[in-house]
Amino acid sequence: VFSKWAICVLAYQCTGVIYGDIGTSPLYVYSSTFTATPSRDELLGALSMIIWTLTIVVTIKYVFFVLAADDYGEGGTFALYTLISRYANISFKNPYETMNREMKRYKTGEFKASNRSVRSMIENSPFLRRVIMGLAIAGVSLVMADGALTPAQSVLGAIQGLELKVPNITQSAITGISEVILILLFLGQPFGTTKIGSLFAPVVIVWLLFNLSIGLYNVILYDYTVLYAFSPYWIYKWFAVKGADGWVSMGGILLAFTGVEALFADLGHFSKMSVRLSWCFLAYPSLLFAYIGQAAFISSDASGTAWSNPFFASVPPSAFWFSFVLAILAAVVASQAMITGCFSLLTQAMSLYAFPTMPVVHTSEKFHGQVYVPIANWLLMIATVVITAAFPNTTALGNAYGACVTSVTLITTFMITLVSILVWRWPVTLSVAFFLFFGFIDGAYLSATLLKVPTGAWVTYAIAAVLSCIMGIWHSGKVNQWRYERARTQSLGDLISADAIDAPTDNQNASHHQVYSLTKSGERLQTIHGITLVFDSAGFNVPPVFSHFCSVYASVPDISIFVHHKSNLIPFVFFFAIKVSDEERMVVFRLALPNMYRVIIRRGFRDSLF
Repeated sequence: VFSKWAICVLAYQCTGVIYGDIGTSPLYVYSSTFTATPSRDELLGALSMIIWTLTIVVTIKYVFFVLAADDYGEGGTFALYTLISRYANISFKNPYETMNREMKRYKTGEFKASNRSVRSMIENSPFLRRVIMGLAIAGVSLVMADGALTPAQSVLGAIQGLELKVPNITQSAITGISEVILILLFLGQPFGTTKIGSLFAPVVIVWLLFNLSIGLYNVILYDYTVLYAFSPYWIYKWFAVKGADGWVSMGGILLAFTGVEALFADLGHFSKMSVRLSWCFLAYPSLLFAYIGQAAFISSDASGTAWSNPFFASVPPSAFWFSFVLAILAAVVASQAMITGCFSLLTQAMSLYAFPTMPVVHTSEKFHGQVYVPIANWLLMIATVVITAAFPNTTALGNAYGACVTSVTLITTFMITLVSILVWRWPVTLSVAFFLFFGFIDGAYLSATLLKVPTGAWVTYAIAAVLSCIMGIWHSGKVNQWRYERARTQSLGDLISADAIDAPTDNQNASHHQVYSLTKSGERLQTIHGITLVFDSAGFNVPPVFSHFCSVYASVPDISIFVHHKSNLIPFVFFFAIKVSDEERMVVFRLALPNMYRVIIRRGFRDSLF
């Protein structure tokens, strides 16, 4: 178990990685919600929705429920899928890994009848199994699409603050400055999560505390009565007054919790307790008072323009440039949250054979989940720069930005409901109530963002659709490959038999000579002189490629070595094997036939193969 000091260090680091995204939302929430100066009822209604959304969706659902559904410390929808697959036979497994995959399926007697019925229904339905896998792929694809949008949204939101002090600045200049900052951010990714988090953490801590202090300052100085928004009555008043327009405006309010998916997606880099501590005691109260303070300033703003750029408008003039520089730095950190999450999710996708294999660099000696994927980093950089150039401001980009967040939260709610039934063994009625409550909130926000599909949200879904197609096609190809190879898998004795015959030598003394033949047909095999290394993905039986070679060419190598590579990722509480000792690095087995061997190479996540 993590020591108290380790939890504190991780809480400090995760502040610099996770909360940059959701922490910079005060830059653009009100400007994306309102199109004109809001009335007091509208202002309190929007503020009440923000307060209760941060409380219910982020704090209750994500911080306390979703984080509890980790898979050996990993987060994201793929982690939820693998967690469920440990307790129900739903995954399309690689048959070569069945001996190595852990299964914790509850016995029938340990389940209530209703829970058992749900499990049986899912296990016996190929359609439902594919639906769950499809939702997991869609969730990961949407988060990765968010990873391309978040940097653009956050940095643009900060740079637009220049318009208050430099009215003549052009949109091209704002876009160019934003792109330079983003490129520098992606160039720094190879340094790893620990170094980046330790560097960025002071920035986010100062940013959150600055928002907290400015919020309290505005509440005390301008209008403390906005605290009435803690009453849910104002949410009712919001819809009573605005009607359908209030529902449409939810597409702007939802930006208050964009980045919530990073809390779970980045979990593998940190720990549940560190995330909970940093959110409950720093990020949550700071964000609450940031929005409350902005509402207090807007309510007493005589010019009627503060709503269009509420953060910079509500900052005292003497602190503008400090807040501007701090906002830029915080926006850079906001980009880091989703970039880090994309690396973790890609690693999970590759482990589930849902994405082509790419090089993965483990950047920490202590924490297995801290990874860097070079190819993904450069592709994300290109996508982010293109999106920044394509969308002129945060309002236009917000139309695309919110769609992926609400879709992911709804998918997560569904997956957590399955976890509650199959893993936590809640009563089905309680799980259904959980889904209906949180699913209603997620669905309401999602329906509001769907109206923005023609004005920008299509970009999110297009990126996610492309990624989903890649993952779906790759995984389907792997499943078909496994089926093909499984039908042709056989033991060494079923493939080849060996007979020793006496062969005369020059001095007329007999010596033993091995003759190989196919077991089924009895066809004699020609011996090829030399040593052959055959990759063995299973670690048992004969690799299909070797069987195919022997059958087609009627030949067998003089010495055959089947090489099986095994990553030693068995967790020790929360830590994984970093390096394997030299004496355990390689295990050699002599097989039943002469001159045939199996070698198992074991490595920790920081070991180099060469």
